Amino acid sequence: MSDRGRVALVLGAVAVIAGGAGFYFIKIYRPNQIARDAQHEIEAWEARWQAARDCLLGASPGSSRTSEALAIRELSPDPWQGGSCTQLMAKLSRGDAPDTGLPAVEAAWGELDHAASQAATAFAWHVAKVKGIDSLPGTLDKLDAARAALRASAGLPTSERTAPPPLPAAQVVPIRDGADPVGKLELAGVLPSAHGILCAGTTPNRMVEVQLVPGAAPRVARVGPNLFRAAPDPRWGARSSGALVELGDFDDEGAMAAPRPLGKLGDHQLVLAALGSHAAGELVYSEPGKTVGIAHVHGDTWEQISIAGVTRAGADVDTDGRAVLQLETAKGFAAQIVKPDGDEPAVVLDAGDASDACLSADRGWLRLGEEVIGFGGGHPLVRAPIQGELIGCSLDGAIAVAPEQPREAQLCGNTCRTAQLPVGVPERAALTTIGGKLVAVAIHGGVLAMWREGQPPAFYALDARLRLGEDDQPRVVALSDGKTIDVVVQDDKAYAIARITPRW
Repeated sequence: MSDRGRVALVLGAVAVIAGGAGFYFIKIYRPNQIARDAQHEIEAWEARWQAARDCLLGASPGSSRTSEALAIRELSPDPWQGGSCTQLMAKLSRGDAPDTGLPAVEAAWGELDHAASQAATAFAWHVAKVKGIDSLPGTLDKLDAARAALRASAGLPTSERTAPPPLPAAQVVPIRDGADPVGKLELAGVLPSAHGILCAGTTPNRMVEVQLVPGAAPRVARVGPNLFRAAPDPRWGARSSGALVELGDFDDEGAMAAPRPLGKLGDHQLVLAALGSHAAGELVYSEPGKTVGIAHVHGDTWEQISIAGVTRAGADVDTDGRAVLQLETAKGFAAQIVKPDGDEPAVVLDAGDASDACLSADRGWLRLGEEVIGFGGGHPLVRAPIQGELIGCSLDGAIAVAPEQPREAQLCGNTCRTAQLPVGVPERAALTTIGGKLVAVAIHGGVLAMWREGQPPAFYALDARLRLGEDDQPRVVALSDGKTIDVVVQDDKAYAIARITPRW
């Protein structure tokens, strides 16, 4: 080969090497360097994010979902103060940084900055405890989603979290009349009994009667003025109009096809309770301030008795078809459990300022003056000083709470005792008992928490828009059949039941 040929060969080889090096630098090395730089920036941001997360959620978050872990921490006996995280939450934006030149990464940073700004604003409102829907849980979950998208845009693997998995979901059972939601429940002054709540409500179009039975679907039936459907069978009942009380079967609209008038008590009659079924039912009605009538119904026939000289009467119904009848006469005060299969003997009590009543599995309960009284069921009379208001009954007995001692509950069965709310339970938690043990339920930040005496709390996921009970009620009562626990919840438009089945 000539000298000229050897020179050309060397130059060609040099050109090939230089071209390969250029290709490697431009197509492989430089893009990898840019990607690594982008990943390092993300990892530096994640150090700030982890510091804020540790401050908010603690060293051992209760859920891998940030919103749930935050609610669990705030429902725990922890002296943590959210305001201590303010500076860390303020450092979650990207800050000044050069453009990576990677369009997907830059777009993901934009989404993350927007999510971080929303989370910081929501955090400020959260710490200030401004009344209204708390947006912090939702914005934290959105920030998590933006972080995951940013990592993916830069080719980083999905990060693994050591926290427990997301919480199991509480069941939400809407309270509806067909497709129409019940937007109002008249719960004020209604004491739950062992087998549920009977109350009035309204949909956008109709008045309804609602039976809430633990573990069962809500029974919602249409009614009109002075119309009373029976518990537990709402297909029959009574209506009153002036001097006339009629009984019969209802259609779906609440109309009586063939009403049958009861015997007249006086010029004005009011239905106090409708119990049982058409085949075996009972009606309690009165001429206010004068007479009370009781009719035991057997299909198309009935027997009536009347009690004269009654100056005040009231009846409180359990959804199993029992009621506590309270009668005040010139001779004194009496209470009686009435039911279709046979009324129990009346218990004569001291005159006093009697309150609403409720029923446990085997007794009636009421507050009379400064005492709580349990009677009926073939059991000895229970009388105990009451330290507050009777708020309802469970299968086990009566529950009372004093406004000045909201972290204590008085539980009455064969005897009465005081139970302390576990540390971390909000004062407005819903209460019930299971197996004689106090159970408390609270809702916070999209988490339903349940405590039982002597056991650690259990947590369940719930729609963050739902809140507990009535806004104007200081304390509500949970319902339980011994297996499931139901609480009444609401959002801005409708009511529902939040239901859990704990594993004891």
